[in-house]
Amino acid sequence: MKALAVLENEKLGVIDLEKPENTTGDDVLVKVVYSGLCGSDFPRMFEHQAKFFPVVLGHEFSGVVEKVGEKVHKLAVGDKVSCIPLKPCFKCEACDEGNYSLCKNYGFIGSRENGGMEEYVKIPEINLQKLPEKFDLLQGAFFEPITVVLHGLGLLNKEVKGKKVGIIGVGTMGLLAVQCAKAYGAELVSAFDINEKNLEAAKELGADEVHNVAKKDIENEYDKYDIMIETSGANPSFVLILKLAAGKGELLYIGTPHSTLTFEYKDFELINRKELTIKGSWMNYSKPFPGKEWTEAIRLFDEGLVKIDKLIGATVSMEEFCERLEEIKGRTLGGKIMVKVGESE
Repeated sequence: MKALAVLENEKLGVIDLEKPENTTGDDVLVKVVYSGLCGSDFPRMFEHQAKFFPVVLGHEFSGVVEKVGEKVHKLAVGDKVSCIPLKPCFKCEACDEGNYSLCKNYGFIGSRENGGMEEYVKIPEINLQKLPEKFDLLQGAFFEPITVVLHGLGLLNKEVKGKKVGIIGVGTMGLLAVQCAKAYGAELVSAFDINEKNLEAAKELGADEVHNVAKKDIENEYDKYDIMIETSGANPSFVLILKLAAGKGELLYIGTPHSTLTFEYKDFELINRKELTIKGSWMNYSKPFPGKEWTEAIRLFDEGLVKIDKLIGATVSMEEFCERLEEIKGRTLGGKIMVKVGESE
């Protein structure tokens, strides 16, 4: 079978691997159809952070069940599925408490073991979310990122309904957050970014206001938002979010920084002066595994409350991915890169 693999840092290729055949126990063989490229994959491809070589990335993928082991009871051949990539140990204190994202002894499909950018993947039944038959498999490839947003929202003390919500960074995560905030009844949803195309997409997907922080004076937006959500991971956003939040506001950090952060004392002091509550969010799971985030994603898609067409920058084959590697590295394509791995029928 074909697989798109990171062969060494900054070098990718399409290689041949042996197709998994011995599907026993709770294992499920999935024929992969779509696999999305996550921002977390970039360091693995370009910043020497791959766990091993060659590694097949892809933890945001969907496909169709081809074979099941004798202990598989909830899935059948032909079912549409989405990958649940975390493999908690289920033995530690964090797992016992349902904090699977905090497990220290975890495995992860698409980084610590090969993922969905290959034609077939054999994984345990517990790591698959069954999709309604009517769902498009493209939707299935967005389950992992939307559940990241839903997990973060679930950590908030405040309900989104009736609140003013600001979202900094409207790439894939931010655009999903915009739609979720609207679905949950926010009074106002404002999107902040430096990319006009992203802001246009946010407006089309329901944002009430959009603000280009590179071009527009946004001081009149300061002290306005009950809830601020940071999804970009860009260093300036970690400061700006403090200024935009209203007194007693709640801040949710989903994006992660990639270089040292420095705060002026007057900016950091806003945490005290505004009596802000700051929450960090990591991954997308709750008890019982994988959690309510995953069933809620089904509802949002089923009711048409979340759209994905504006989130996709390009859909490419494995070979085209390699040919366009420089564009992908430079992030010039815009939007989520989807790899079409196989056909659904």
